[in-house]
Amino acid sequence: MIDIKDNRNTGPLDPVSGEGADANITAVAEQELRLLGEGHIAYLRPVSVPHPDSENHPGETVSGIGVFSATGNLAAVCQGMAEAGAFAFENNLVLVARH
Repeated sequence: MIDIKDNRNTGPLDPVSGEGADANITAVAEQELRLLGEGHIAYLRPVSVPHPDSENHPGETVSGIGVFSATGNLAAVCQGMAEAGAFAFENNLVLVARH
């Protein structure tokens, strides 16, 4: 049996993508790790977004605390930390620290 190696010598080549098998395993693991907390955890960070009533407030932005899902999607913009914490609590989300 011939073991075809890629030029980085990271393992056999995947016949479909041409990538090393190790790279495919890593990519799958990263995707599953990102989805692990989806719907269960959230993190907060300051944001500035376009005004929700952009028709009457063109070009204006609103600043606040963004509540983000585990995959990084913005779920809500709240006026302060207390409101953001309440939003997370009401939606059964656990706040986690993001470094």
